[in-house]
This record gives sequence, structure tokens and C-alpha cells, in this order.
Amino acid sequence: MIIDNPYANHKPYPYKASLHNHTLFNPAYSHAPVPAPDRLKDYRDYVTSPPYGIVAITDHDRLTTPWNTTPPCWKGVYDYSQSEPPWGVDGILWLPGMERILGRRDGSDNELFGEIVCINCRPELLETESKWQKIRSDADRSGWFYHTHESPASAELAFVGSGISWVTRTGPNGCIAKVFIDGNEVAEVDLFSPETRYQQDVFTRQGLPLGMHTIRIVQTAEKNPANTNRFSQHIGLDSFVVRKADGTDVDYGADHTEIRYSPLRHRYDRRPNESARDVLAQLIQDNVYVILAHPNARLETEGEHAGKQIWSSAGYTYEELDVIFGNQELGRLGYPYRPHALEIGNVGYDLTGGARTQWTNAEAKWDYLLTQGHRVHGVASDDSHGRSGRGGWCIVYTNAPTVEELTVEDVMDSLFRGVFYASQGPEISLISVEDDRFMVEADAPATIEFISKGRVVQAESNVRSSCYLIRGDEGYIRARVTRSDPSWRFIDGGVGYTRSAWTNPIYVIG
Repeated sequence: MIIDNPYANHKPYPYKASLHNHTLFNPAYSHAPVPAPDRLKDYRDYVTSPPYGIVAITDHDRLTTPWNTTPPCWKGVYDYSQSEPPWGVDGILWLPGMERILGRRDGSDNELFGEIVCINCRPELLETESKWQKIRSDADRSGWFYHTHESPASAELAFVGSGISWVTRTGPNGCIAKVFIDGNEVAEVDLFSPETRYQQDVFTRQGLPLGMHTIRIVQTAEKNPANTNRFSQHIGLDSFVVRKADGTDVDYGADHTEIRYSPLRHRYDRRPNESARDVLAQLIQDNVYVILAHPNARLETEGEHAGKQIWSSAGYTYEELDVIFGNQELGRLGYPYRPHALEIGNVGYDLTGGARTQWTNAEAKWDYLLTQGHRVHGVASDDSHGRSGRGGWCIVYTNAPTVEELTVEDVMDSLFRGVFYASQGPEISLISVEDDRFMVEADAPATIEFISKGRVVQAESNVRSSCYLIRGDEGYIRARVTRSDPSWRFIDGGVGYTRSAWTNPIYVIG
């Protein structure tokens, strides 16, 4: 009998990790009101055991980097003049990440459509193309209109002259922008108007000393109260009009090669013609840790699980799991590159009270994959938008005696190896396999269960520790620790104050 135990790679120092949560990524997105640095401070300063030390901000469809986190903020001060502001909080290891779509809405790509969380994407892998949308338009002065709701967004031009004007559209989605000349803020421009207006001269500055200057326009986190669009707020450029020494004007249209747009498109960004297979191959080859997000987030209308969830966001059906991982019994091969983990517990979806959910976490789907021989980790998350949820996390074992000594390499090694456990409340103080004995200890009296092939094969109630004797025919065995605590958030639907923690599987080869 061979036992493959991820915890055999002993690392003595555990830290909490929030691997799936969101910050403010659009000035109009009121659902996420707290900027990322404040989120990181909140995690750092929260008193808990073990402490939070690892956070990945995983905004939707955008790689979160120091220079595109919105608003650009350092020590509580927003600095729109900086294209790459410093960002970080002492005592928190930040991992760049994103949440994006896997598959296509149009039903192609084997009708696969779900969301994935990508951890430790590399910010340096940028494309040369900007994330601004380009429109050919006879209604605009230059014949082009560039715009974006990505934030913070900016456009910059170095020019020789004595003056400059910014010509653009205004409209119902217009943002409030700041204008910088030679690095100094000189104006704030409101691009909102009730209807679209073309070729608007929204800013002009004349009388500059003749010579080289720069203009930079930047989207801010403020918005006109009349703009009721919650999710989308645009900054746009038709042209910069430069006043030359002889008094003539020269147009630098939006498509001019000397205009520098930010942010640039990242190679992990969603492409319209990419298949799910291509997406996973790219991410995993780049050593990105990939999690299938909230698998139970979509209503299932057929089969034994019909009606379990009624969220409209994308989750994963059993058929889609077969497409991704394969199913030998059905003759499906699956993709050559497969996700590392399944999000079995998600605060945003699993722990919502009231009639909208029956609080079904994704353990059944996890066991469905594990029983077929697929090796998949289980994670739990906040999936909070704008504030620290602290209702789901992973306890990652590391070699760092202090938070300040945490390294990306050490943490990512633990994630890839499965040297962590997931929890929405309980703490597991020991996970150990010695010979054929699988031992688990909890931080307080709890129900400790051992699960194999989707069935509870051993359970003990009101105990601090439990030991399972491995027989050799399990295929995999994992442990679940469940208890109640009145300090945890109450959940309707029979859950109450009860939460669980889950070890990663121990694999058994008979």
C-alpha cells in the first residue's frame, strides 16, 4: 500500500490566506467601496489564530497589479499623478490574481461557461495593446474614439508647443477625470452629460512656456451623482490638439502612436476566440494556481441535484466537470491541463441567508472528481466584494516563522502541493499520517469525519482528535471537522452557527 500524503512535506508555520475576494475596480462600482490597501490592512489587523498573512485580490476580468488597483492609494492617500504607485501593506503577502470566465457565453466550447480564480499571475506578462476600446467614427474630430471603463485608466502625450486641448465625447457614462500638465494637477473634468455629445473641448491650457511638455488624463474614483450607472464609467479621447510655436494647431488623434495608454492588456485577459482548453493551458504553463470558483453558483434544473441553487452567476454542472477533467466511464478524455482546486466553500454563495439558497457547498462535486481518480484540492474563500468577509479561508503551511518572512515561492509551493486546509470556522491543529494511521486534531470539541468515495467511513462526535486506520482500498481519504460557535454569523436554512473545515485528500494506492 502506497500513501501519498501532501502534509508529509512538513512546514511548521501556518497562516490564513484569503485567495478569492474583490476590491473596488471601477469608480461606479459601489458594491466594492473599500480600496485594496485598506482591505489588506483590515486583514493584517484582524486578531485571529493563526493570523492572516496572505491575500490575493481577484477582481473580475482584470489582473490586479500595484498599478491598476483602484484607486491608486498609498498610506490612505490617492495619488492619480503616479502611473505606478507603490502599493502594499507591511505584514501581508500579496499575490496578484484575477477571476475570469472559462468557456463562452454563446454555448460553443462544449457549452462550458464558468468562472475561475487565478492565483499568482505574473504582472510583467503584458501585451503591447492597451485595454482601451477603439472605435472608427466619423462623428469624432479625429475619426477615432478611444474609451475604457477600466480603472485607473490614463492617456499621456509628450508634445512640443505652447498649449493643448483635450477633445472627447461626454455622455451618460462619463467619469470625472483629472488633468496633469508636466506632472502637476491642473484641472478636474466632468465627462458626464445626459446624452452623448461629440467633439467636446473639455480642457484647454494655453500660454505654456514654449518647449517639451506632457499631458496626462486620468480616470478618478469620483463620479457625477447624476451618473446612475453602477458598474460602468468611461474616460474617452477623441484627440489632443497641440498649439505650435507659429500659432497653428496640430491634431494628435486618438490612434496616434505617440499617445501612451494605460493599462496595457495582460496575456491572461479574456479573448473572444479563446477556448477553455487554451485558457487552462496558458495559465497552468505559466505556473498560475487555478481554482474553479463557486461550482454550485448556478441553478441545476435536471437530475438529482435539480433546484439546489438559483444564483445567476456561472458555476459548474457535473457534465462540465466531465468536460474539463474527463470521465473514463463516459469515454471523455478531459483537458490536458486541469485546474488545481475546487472552491468547496464560498461565503458569497454558500453562506447567503434566506430563501435564495439552500446552503449547499461543493463537497459532492469534489468527491465526484476524487472518486474518479482526479487529484483536486479543496479551498474555501471570502468571495467578498469591497469589505473583508473573513468567512472562508485556507490555512497555508509555510517555512516562515514570522509574517514578514513569508515569500511568494514558499506559499505557492504549498498551494501546488496541497499543504493547506480549507475552513469556514474551525481550526485544525494537527493533520498527520504515520504508517497507516490518519490523525486529525481540532482546536475545540467537534465532529470529526473521514470521507472516502463520497461516503463518511468514520465519524466521532464531541472529540478533539480522531484517528482513522487506512485499509488500502479507499483511493482517497479526507477529513472534515464540524462544530458550532455562537460568535460565527448565523445562517438560515438549518445551518445556524455550524461551520466546517476540510483537509486535502490523502491518496491511497492499494
